[in-house]
Amino acid sequence: MGNKQKSTVALNLCIEAARQTGRLPVEVSFSDDEITYPGTDEYVERTHTRPEICLDWVVLDTPLANIFSRTRPFFWPFDKTLQEIDWIKPFPKNARRLPETDIRNAVLPEYYPPPRGKKLICLLGIRAAESFNRRLSIYAAKGFLTQPNAYGVYTAKPIYDWNSGDVWKAITDNHWDYNQAYDTFIKFK
Repeated sequence: MGNKQKSTVALNLCIEAARQTGRLPVEVSFSDDEITYPGTDEYVERTHTRPEICLDWVVLDTPLANIFSRTRPFFWPFDKTLQEIDWIKPFPKNARRLPETDIRNAVLPEYYPPPRGKKLICLLGIRAAESFNRRLSIYAAKGFLTQPNAYGVYTAKPIYDWNSGDVWKAITDNHWDYNQAYDTFIKFK
């Protein structure tokens, strides 16, 4: 979810597909990095209250780049070695901590067990236009759905061929809620 509006589109497309096939609620995972754009936590809170969504708000024990310090090049979200007063914000009341150190392991069958005979598919709002490597990953997978990883989890990229205009058109035309931080970002372009 959180990072870019393409995740908002992927989320809402998933909800619509689940609604049409009678598979609501949709399971959604949001990884909180502690430092987020203003408006992100509010958007996640609004998403958490939607009845068609079962939100899993997680904090991973993963090092993140700290571009502001040469002596401490990494920081850990809600670092357990610090006092809570030293965190950027309080630990979210709806969140849980996972021991994973790699974001790719945040969606595992042990956390999201699929029904018997069904696949666990992690849906991402990745677009091939954003990077050459992402475009190559689509070609390598021969489409928007990957082969299962070592844990049996597939990854789907349903809007891989969309551009930024397509993303914003979908949000506008469908009146989907989104992170209002992007209203501020557009003013500084």
